[in-house]
Amino acid sequence: IEARNALIELDGKMINGQRIQAEFAKPKASDQNYFAANPRIYIGRLPQGTKKQDIQQLFTAFGEVLEIHQKDDYAFLSYANHDSASRALQNMNGFLFNGNRLIVEEARPKDEAAILKTSRLYIGNLAPTLNKTEMLQIFGKYGDVIELNMREDFAFIEYTSVPSAYRALQEMNGQRVGGRKIVIEEAKPKDAQVDSSVLAAASEQAKRNRRKSPRRSLSRSRSRSRERQ
Repeated sequence: IEARNALIELDGKMINGQRIQAEFAKPKASDQNYFAANPRIYIGRLPQGTKKQDIQQLFTAFGEVLEIHQKDDYAFLSYANHDSASRALQNMNGFLFNGNRLIVEEARPKDEAAILKTSRLYIGNLAPTLNKTEMLQIFGKYGDVIELNMREDFAFIEYTSVPSAYRALQEMNGQRVGGRKIVIEEAKPKDAQVDSSVLAAASEQAKRNRRKSPRRSLSRSRSRSRERQ
């Protein structure tokens, strides 16, 4: 509403001898394609104390809501279809909610990428009974997984895209899996280094164990005995 008033006020106005032309910025074609395939909206300027249930109640009037990921004073909301998301944009941008005028826009890939710098996540406090197949079933629903490295009670998972990692982080952090409340964070560069060093150490230890294997030692002894004969 404020943007529309500013456009009306400024369009055609003379400034420094020049008549300016004001119009709404047109989204890039890539953003339009993304929104058409992903009916997902950004909701900004949420009042303090807003809960997911409040957002759900406000936006279900425009169609079926699939998921809501809330962080501080903003949220991302996904609809089941593009028409629902478009109606929400038209009706809710500038809507006065508990003293705040909401900002409702199309969600763009860069919006989610700004929250995470990498598509790699750290998952902690894993139950010892969880295996790799179960982990892929749980986390694979958020996007294509490039790599999953598990070690004792933690793991590192890498997705093909940052939005997939973001959805996994928002949806699964703090959830109970295998009887434990898991912790999910963005993997830091040093975490990746630790991950690599842990795997390298495990590989080296496996080689040492094979060298010390009694069966292998016995085989060597038999070979030496035959040579002497």
